[in-house]
Amino acid sequence: MNNLLSKGSRELSSRALLFDSWYDRYKGVALLVALQDGKLSVGDQISLAHQDKSYEIKEIGILSPFPTPLKSM
Repeated sequence: MNNLLSKGSRELSSRALLFDSWYDRYKGVALLVALQDGKLSVGDQISLAHQDKSYEIKEIGILSPFPTPLKSM
């Protein structure tokens, strides 16, 4: 079975696939990701697999079809 189609677990460490990113002049960098495992919340620290830097999550939301803010997912 394709790993992208399998159900994830909220108990595992967070793991996501980055689909797209862009710069918003008012909010900064925005990432479009598919969350595979774990959960993300506003204020969490995340890092990309190829960098040694960490970033704070300022906003979380769903695009369906308009942006809908969430506290966690």
